[in-house]
Amino acid sequence: MVRVAHRQAERELMPVAEFDQAIQTLAGLTLTAPSGWPARIAGADPVLRRRAEAPLPVLRKVLADECNRLADEREAAATAS
Repeated sequence: MVRVAHRQAERELMPVAEFDQAIQTLAGLTLTAPSGWPARIAGADPVLRRRAEAPLPVLRKVLADECNRLADEREAAATAS
């Protein structure tokens, strides 16, 4: 809590809306950037492209699960304090 007060005094905190927008942008990039990867590596080879696309849903699920876990941890910590 002292750190937050210090950062407030130093004007180092960002507005919540700006923070939320930054998080949404990063999440969007994390989900959309890998989508173009199979086309870039496979070129015109449809078999290679399908093989390259196969792990993407698993990757998205792992990222989503980890984000949910972190959100649950933060929510529990906020509730506890």
